[in-house]
Formats: sequence, structure tokens, C-alpha cells
Amino acid sequence: MGGVCHCFFFLDACGAEVVRPFPAFTDLAPDWKPLRSVFGYSSACVPSILSGSYPEDHLHWSFFQRAGGEVAPLRVPWWVRALPAPLRDRGRVRSHLSRSVARANGITGYFQLYLMPLEHLGRYGHCEPRDIFSAGGLNRGTSFVDALAQSGVPSWVADWHRSEADNWAGMERAAGDPGSRVLFMYAASLDGWLHDHTRTHPGIEGELAGYRRRIEGVLDAARAAHDEVRFYVFSDHGMCTVTSHVDVMPALAATGLRMHVDYQCVVDSTMVRLWAEEPHRARLRDALSSVPAITLLDPAWLARERCAFPDDRFGQDIWLADPGVLLLPSHMGNARLAGMHGYDPAHPDTNAVLLTNDDEAMRDVVDIVGVGKLVRRAIASHAAGLNGRA
Repeated sequence: MGGVCHCFFFLDACGAEVVRPFPAFTDLAPDWKPLRSVFGYSSACVPSILSGSYPEDHLHWSFFQRAGGEVAPLRVPWWVRALPAPLRDRGRVRSHLSRSVARANGITGYFQLYLMPLEHLGRYGHCEPRDIFSAGGLNRGTSFVDALAQSGVPSWVADWHRSEADNWAGMERAAGDPGSRVLFMYAASLDGWLHDHTRTHPGIEGELAGYRRRIEGVLDAARAAHDEVRFYVFSDHGMCTVTSHVDVMPALAATGLRMHVDYQCVVDSTMVRLWAEEPHRARLRDALSSVPAITLLDPAWLARERCAFPDDRFGQDIWLADPGVLLLPSHMGNARLAGMHGYDPAHPDTNAVLLTNDDEAMRDVVDIVGVGKLVRRAIASHAAGLNGRA
């Protein structure tokens, strides 16, 4: 039999309010609790878990940011710009074009054009130029992947390029190896399902049951091969049911200012992020102040959420929608989604979750950043054992 094996199961969007009604899922562990998320989308939350630090430290937040300084402008191949707009703006075509733009910019991380304007893309940069699940992938600082590479601890980490089925099978095989010490699954499919159905859909019970079966398969294999198995099931955020839609575009157009020319702007699913010089900035503020269900975020609030960036790379003015409000249309798309995240972290639907058989983790971890610290702690404990035998 092997020694101790640590199994980490990262289920994207599997929030506390998603699992709360289903004890058939939560009784997988002796105990569970909500975890506070960080402000932002998965582009902010996932690096926070991988690094055990906050967005202001690792410099990952929203995908598109203002180019300049440390942020390289995105280049668009000439033939992409030459395509007729009705063709290049189709969803499937955009997906193919995204791969071409990523190659042109040497981007190895997750990249999608969404509905960002190709003719103005050079005014913006992308916050995930490298694969964040690889060593050296973060914009600043290190992740637990770096720690694994340096430690020599026998491990297995999911490859997000592969199918979830392949990754679950790979994790179960790794769990059955008595030499395995740290296993880390990243499963993203629930996030897409919840965007389409949200947590109140009757099908959610089946989705969670499927995850439980896969987790139990891994744990059974790990317990058969190890003296002790410590496991952690967690998420990066939850999912809020969309109750209304708000269109900010008419208010912006009414200013008479040209978006991406007179000012820069990214309209995310729940945020409007702006960069402008005076007097344009004041005019844009006046225009958006009349739009219902969005609030201009105070710099002190962003600082408390550890999402303050001195160079304003993610926005000089950031407007946040009320929970349940979807900004539509946006640069992220025109789909009428059933669920969305990226709201105030104080809202219950934003909470992530932790289920574990580790009493110390249950006591000490209060937010998703703490999960990243758990992974590093596990690696350090195994590395100390390796060094002790050296």
C-alpha cells in the first residue's frame, strides 16, 4: 500500500447554493461549507485557486484589458480583417478565427474572440497569454503546478485540452498507482450546463449524481492503493439565475462618442469597463448613471476585494450589474443565458463550496484562495517526505 494520497476535485460553478438542496451529493464528505469567491469571472477565480493568491497579486482578472505598458496589444492577421463582417461575426466562424488569432499572438492559454471588434482589437490585450495550468503560466507569481514541477512529488493534473471523460479516466488510473501523491481534477462542464439551465432546473440532480459517481470511482481506486486518502471537492464560484436583461449600448451611443475610438470599452456579461480621458469620462458616467440595475464601483470597494490594479489595465471605471441582471448585448455574446456569475461576491449565489474529510481544511479555509494554499500544503508535506528519505 502507498502512503497518503491527496485528491482535489475542482468542479467549475458547483456553488454552495447549487448543492445545498441535494444531501445525496453533499453527504459524499463528512462536512461541507460555502466558500467566498473572488470578484470576477473564471478568468479571475481559476488563477486564484491555482496560485493561492488574489487577482491583484497574480494579475489575472477579465480576459480583455487595455493594451499598453506590460499588456501587449492583440494582433489580427490581415486575412481575418479582410473577411466580410456578416461572415466573421458568426459564432462558429468566430470560434475558428479565435484559434488563428491565438496563434498569431503566441497565446497558449484559453482564448476566445467572443464578439470583440476585430478592427479595434489592437487597442486591447488578453490576460491569459500562457496556459495557466502549466508551469510558468501565471502573469505574476507561481501556481501549485510550479511547486509540483520543483518538488518532484508524484502527481497527476487534468489537461483542460482533453475531454472530461478522458480526464476522469486518467485520474482514476493515477489514483490506483500506490506511488501517486497529489491528484488534481479540473472539470468545467457543469459551468456550461448551469449557464443554459441554472441551478433550479430539475436536471441538476442528475448532473450532481454523475459527478458523485466519478468522484467515488477515483476515491475507491485511491483507497485500494493507499494507506490514507484525503479529498477536497470544491468550486470557483456559483451560479445566479438570470431574471432580467439590461442593454447599455443605447446609453453609450447617446453620448455621441465612438466606442473604441473616442474611448475604450468592454461590455462583459455583468460589467461595463471603460477607459476615457476627460471630458469624455464624465460624459460616459452621466450616461450610464441613468441605466437601471448597474452601479459604478468605488475604488475602495475594488481594493477590499483585492481587485485593484494601479495601471487601470482592466478599467478606469467599472460598472457592475445587480445579481440576476444580464447585460445584453455584450462583447461576450448575445445569448439569453439562464444563469450567470460575476456579481458581487457577497451575494449567496456567488459562493463556492468545499466538501472534505480534512478537519483542518474545514476549519481554516474561508475562500477559494485558501483552496490553493491547501494544494501547496499537500505538496509541501509530500516534498518533505521525499527529502527525508534522500
